[in-house]
Amino acid sequence: MQSLGENELGRSHLSLDRSCQRPPCMPAGTLTVQGLELQSIVPVNNGRFEPAASDMQQLPPGIPQLMASCHGLAMLGDTLVGDPLDQKLFAASGWMLKEAGHEADYSSANARQHLALVYPPNRPAAGAAIIRRFEFSSQLQRNLVVIQTGAEQVGASNGPAAAATDNLLGSMAPGPLLIELSQGGGQPPAAAAGSSGEPPGIIVYAKGSPEMIKGLAQPSSVPPDFDRVLAEYTKEGLRVLALAQGHVPAGLLPEGALVKFSQQQLEAAVPLQLAGLAVLENPLRPDTAGAIEALHKAQIRTAMVTGDHVRTAISISHQCNILPPGRPVLLMDAAPANGPITSSPVALSVLYPDGSVNHTVTRASVLPQVMMGDLECAVTGKGFDALLTAPYDQELLQPMLRRGAVFARMSPDNKQNLVELLGSGLQVAGPGCPKLGSHVGFCGDGANDCGALKAAHVGVSLCEAEASVAAPMTSKQQSIISMITVVAEGRCTLLATYQIFQFIVAYAMAQAFATNLMYTRALQMGNYQYLIQDLFYVTILAALMGYTEPCKTLARAKPVGRVLSLPLVLSLVLQIGVLVAFQIVALQALYRIPWYKPTYGTPDLRTYQAPETSVIYLTCLAQFVILAAVFNKGHPHRLPLWTNWGLLISMILQVAFLIYSLFSVDPFTIKVQTLEGKDPPTGLPNAFRAGLLVIMVVNAVAAIGAELLSRWTLKIIDKVKGSAWYLRHRSGSDPVLQQGLLHPALLSSGGSNGPAGGLHVPTLQPPSGAALL
Repeated sequence: MQSLGENELGRSHLSLDRSCQRPPCMPAGTLTVQGLELQSIVPVNNGRFEPAASDMQQLPPGIPQLMASCHGLAMLGDTLVGDPLDQKLFAASGWMLKEAGHEADYSSANARQHLALVYPPNRPAAGAAIIRRFEFSSQLQRNLVVIQTGAEQVGASNGPAAAATDNLLGSMAPGPLLIELSQGGGQPPAAAAGSSGEPPGIIVYAKGSPEMIKGLAQPSSVPPDFDRVLAEYTKEGLRVLALAQGHVPAGLLPEGALVKFSQQQLEAAVPLQLAGLAVLENPLRPDTAGAIEALHKAQIRTAMVTGDHVRTAISISHQCNILPPGRPVLLMDAAPANGPITSSPVALSVLYPDGSVNHTVTRASVLPQVMMGDLECAVTGKGFDALLTAPYDQELLQPMLRRGAVFARMSPDNKQNLVELLGSGLQVAGPGCPKLGSHVGFCGDGANDCGALKAAHVGVSLCEAEASVAAPMTSKQQSIISMITVVAEGRCTLLATYQIFQFIVAYAMAQAFATNLMYTRALQMGNYQYLIQDLFYVTILAALMGYTEPCKTLARAKPVGRVLSLPLVLSLVLQIGVLVAFQIVALQALYRIPWYKPTYGTPDLRTYQAPETSVIYLTCLAQFVILAAVFNKGHPHRLPLWTNWGLLISMILQVAFLIYSLFSVDPFTIKVQTLEGKDPPTGLPNAFRAGLLVIMVVNAVAAIGAELLSRWTLKIIDKVKGSAWYLRHRSGSDPVLQQGLLHPALLSSGGSNGPAGGLHVPTLQPPSGAALL
């Protein structure tokens, strides 16, 4: 999943093959174009939202300073490097950054130790020095910096602000990678107030997910309509970051606190005020919707696993068709800590297309609709953690695993646990922990995706940074189209493996039966005959069968999961039967030559040249080409045989060689291939040779007929498996059916837009007093 900016915006996209319970996976950030565009800033003043603005001149002075300093950026030569979202916000502020290795602005005699200096263009005296930095944490969903404003924080060593900072930093400030900002000469500028308009001092800035920052900020600074405004932006698919600041007056923190305190200690000690919301836009990639549609047509379940707000994730899912439009969504979230005491730690609510939310739903009314497809399912990270708290709530876990389409605010550990639950189960799980038993594919492009990429059966990294180390595959095409390529190539490769397996087994059986036929008359095929069969026919055909390209589109059907499966074994048995039958037919045709007399070899089996060996040898050559043509099936996962030019040309040359060997009598056919000539009493006349060619053609037709018979038989079996009778008899092994979430008789109904098969569940309507989030 893409890691955007703070990485809490990094979304992961998960896809699951519904038809065979095998999910491949992908990212949500990779559903959108690279980079974010800052749409606007919504400032907060005295606990009230002010009009949104995109011009920095129209914002309070403290917000550009916050955007310019609250980041983890660095200078690499003349290039600013770091998180793309941090870069976007920093660029929007219009400020400058200087750190080690750059010409600084104060005399080395008066230099103070800081991480970096940010300031407005051509106004270094109005800048701020970053003195402590806490990088973004996916677990905490925020980052934090400590700055000192005013010119004296770097220009003088004996002012009041400098003395206060010395006390807070301590005499031996070990801080992280401190550097000196110095100038080659000149006098320090006069002390001035910081650009924020506040007196010189220390300020703590925080930036992160709105939920986290809201919880850290003083309640009086949070507007009463915070949730409503946030919902208005997120339902449009916009990304929202919350900004907060807190001033550190003298005497608030003990000596050395800025160096010794952890991030949580600083957040607890410094009262933070909500400063505003940063609204960013990240449109879908042009190919995203088409890729999702292709996966759905292939019966591959898709789900978004993201660090975004749940409403943002749902909106993006609607745009790219992960969620169908116009259908309500069941939200699974952690029950509020200050809410009423309930028996479940998970709170259920239903989000309707108009944005209203029903918080009064019951399990009995919504879970059947989720399992029948009338309600979609979205889960938050906190709700996911609550579901994984023992004792496990199977009644909610099963719908979440089977029908969950959006997983929002997921931490890296949450992503890994989800992949494991969808697959073979958690590595460390208590008794009763469920697992879906699917094959999971996951693609991501951020460091917070590494655990999920490792846990997935197929992990695809869409970047060449941290995620590529954890993923077994890395795509240079940063798009979820790469997942379609992986699935198509995987299916094509699997099918090619099965086909080559069938070909080799059938070849071995054909040659073994031919050899045993010869042994009944104490005959033996010649060494060159075996060499031509093995080297110039079987080896070339088997090697080239794998070069057929995959189909351009994914099919609904899927390759079988095992080599010894009914479709492969049935096809193989029928083809072997055809091979045996036509070898016998070819010998019977030989027996009908009027002057033919059976040939019997010596007990040491050294008789190689005989009519029988010639007939069986030529028949086997034809059968090998027929097998390669029949087993090299194209549709639905591979392109047709004639698109494999190497195989096609080889088969044409082999047929030409067969016809030459069948009708020519020359030293090569007699001395090398040890074939019989045309003259009695042991020769094969032209009429017989023509008849043998007809037998070979009929052999090819029979082989095609056997393959069609195999397909028709499998279709009949599939219809029986899809019948209500069969489904009722297998319902005892399904945990969802055992819990009574669905009646077995309903599984045969195909409706997905309404109650199916007579299932009477109350239709959920938005209540008149529904909250608009």
